Amino acid sequence: MYFKKHSIGISLLVTLMLFTCICVGSSGANSSSIYDIRISYGDKVRVVLDLSKNIQPKTINFITNPDRLVIDLPLLNWRVKKNLKQFIRKPIIGLRYGQFSSHVFRVVLELNSTFVLENSFNLPGSKTNYRYDRVVIDLRRTSKLLPFNLPGRKPAINHRKVDKKIVVVLDPGHGGVDPGAVSPSGTMEKDVVLRAAKIIATVLNKTGKYKVYLTRNSDKRVPLRVRFKIAQKRRAGVFFSIHADSIKGSKARGVALYTLSAKGSSKEASRLAKKENASERFFNETLSEQYKSSDRDLKKILDDLGPKGFSMALVDERRMSQKLSRSLDSELRKVVRMLPNSRRSANFQVLKSPDHPSILIELGFLSDPKDEKLLRSRGYFIKIATALALGLDRFCYRGGEACTPNQDRQANEVEN
Repeated sequence: MYFKKHSIGISLLVTLMLFTCICVGSSGANSSSIYDIRISYGDKVRVVLDLSKNIQPKTINFITNPDRLVIDLPLLNWRVKKNLKQFIRKPIIGLRYGQFSSHVFRVVLELNSTFVLENSFNLPGSKTNYRYDRVVIDLRRTSKLLPFNLPGRKPAINHRKVDKKIVVVLDPGHGGVDPGAVSPSGTMEKDVVLRAAKIIATVLNKTGKYKVYLTRNSDKRVPLRVRFKIAQKRRAGVFFSIHADSIKGSKARGVALYTLSAKGSSKEASRLAKKENASERFFNETLSEQYKSSDRDLKKILDDLGPKGFSMALVDERRMSQKLSRSLDSELRKVVRMLPNSRRSANFQVLKSPDHPSILIELGFLSDPKDEKLLRSRGYFIKIATALALGLDRFCYRGGEACTPNQDRQANEVEN
């Protein structure tokens, strides 16, 4: 029940807020241990784990999008004395470990390209030779896209009919007594984003690949906890929060995509997060209150995973969100104007879910007359919707595992 992560610091205050009341058993009571990891590098990679006697891995899988080797073991203690930086050498670009669920201790090696899991076997230790039992894993680099999918994820789809629609939840910001940003002429953000969300939903639904739900279909205020609950109930594979911005005296124009981070990627990103989060606080809706709600499904996830497993899931979804942001950005900039440094990040309350990639989309600026005109145009929203569909296609179907909710995947892994 330890957790470390090379190159990605996990300092999100939300993790501390959520789990101060969750009791987790001490790993010190577990006598099984992992003592060392040894790696040979190159186009063929060998990973050797030194373990206590009679420990058998539950699963060993190579997973794409992003590329990583995932080793699931029974619960054990981490007694590796090496600094994690010692393992980082191409093709290994990261290593993390921790209790993934109430039954699983997970070790993840991140790689810079796709490999094939070629072989794995056990070597018993002995008093006269080598004291530890060993698990040996051989990988071979490949340029081909692997068909393997993480248990519980949707099947890889390469030029064939989609077997199951991916659920997308659109969250039009503000609503009801909360107008959001207002243009000098009186155009309100809450109206703009609701119209945009409905058009985006229509375009995505017509592809036959996606099933889209909105957190609101009319001019009403939806509390943050309810929006999270809708995404959980619908088993969202992707979550988009739709907004428009306004800055007095600024000439800013264009679309921007925001993902979650502990600190803002810029002053502008931090400003926007502060403004949107203030709206939630004004209506007495904070993230901690969301998790105090009666959402039994989410509570079960938290109870099963514990804080370390939740942290690992949250890190994975943050990285997935960044990959999705890149995919969307490459399509959007072909058809609409984008802000400079259009992929941004900040500490948005609405993006703090461990269960699916989450993006906040700023459609433009109501403070700019040209952007305001676009934000009142159906054609503009159709362009955006079409680009989002193409970006989603590339992201969700490239590796076949990116757009199924974490809770479904983890339920299957716990059963295994």
